[in-house]
Amino acid sequence: EAAWGVGLRTFDSLLSRASIRDFMAFLSKTVAECVCLCLKCIEMLCRCTSLTGVGSVIIGKPGIGFMISYYLVLFLFVNKEAVPFIKRVGEVKMRVFLLTAVCAVLVFSGNHGQKITFLDVGQGDGIVVLNGGHAYLIDGGSSSKKNVGSNVILPYLKYEGVRNIEAVFLSHPDADHVNGAEEILRDCSEIRIAKAVVSGPIWDMWVEKYPDLPGLLERRKTMINKINTGYRIRDGDIYFTCVYPTNDTSVTDSNEGSEVLLVEAYGKSFLFTGDLGEEGERKVAKILMNGDSFKGVTLLKIGHHGSAHSTCMDFLKAVKPRIAVISVGKNSYG
Repeated sequence: EAAWGVGLRTFDSLLSRASIRDFMAFLSKTVAECVCLCLKCIEMLCRCTSLTGVGSVIIGKPGIGFMISYYLVLFLFVNKEAVPFIKRVGEVKMRVFLLTAVCAVLVFSGNHGQKITFLDVGQGDGIVVLNGGHAYLIDGGSSSKKNVGSNVILPYLKYEGVRNIEAVFLSHPDADHVNGAEEILRDCSEIRIAKAVVSGPIWDMWVEKYPDLPGLLERRKTMINKINTGYRIRDGDIYFTCVYPTNDTSVTDSNEGSEVLLVEAYGKSFLFTGDLGEEGERKVAKILMNGDSFKGVTLLKIGHHGSAHSTCMDFLKAVKPRIAVISVGKNSYG
């Protein structure tokens, strides 16, 4: 009987241990599933904020004044017991002040100056026009630098605190003018792009080379403007005027249908010709010379990256540029 009693106690002990193990296994599995569910919810939330652009705020490069103020406030809060001023004002009031200051930074941050920047995109084009908090992109692509949108264009826009682009002017559907802008449209929800402005007479070529572009623009709620000679955007004291192509332009090469923009700003004028060749340049010169007020341009963006088939002498004599910029990188053309 004693042996039988010992056996029962041993069996009960084993049963108790097995029950505890089963319970702990069940509890561990339940906790793990709850944690996994929480992580999936967090992941889903991150994806949603990434798609909508509300997950981050672009404020641009902070100025010296902001940095000094930031570290001063940080010092005061770390040493609040040793600073009589905080004791007198009160910690709650200081927190309200800090929150107000942060909101002011978010609202008023960014570059509110005026400038035109030629980005180093290698073999391609990428020009950013800033005008009092409004931003414009003229082309954005490269055939020599990978992921030029996320590696070159987007970092510069963030550096300048750009949250909205009023218009992206895309001269023609070549990758070295488009792929970076397309990358930003596709992957970057942080920056709103109001409209994409393309050369109307070669729209069919756009659709042929980039069949997903209309759908992409629709998803981003970005308008498409198909333009020709005479189209104009005014933003304060800055004007964007389409010089070419004309409405009846018919070409088989998209380079010859390149959108040519005359930008007039800051008392100066800037001419952007995409990849237009000599024949198109002569047409542009004729259109410009028909205007009585045209006296030449301050800056010319050399056509087709300095190709031997662009920027002919007749064109140069007509536009009389004081400055010329060539956007070029490693290439197999010479």
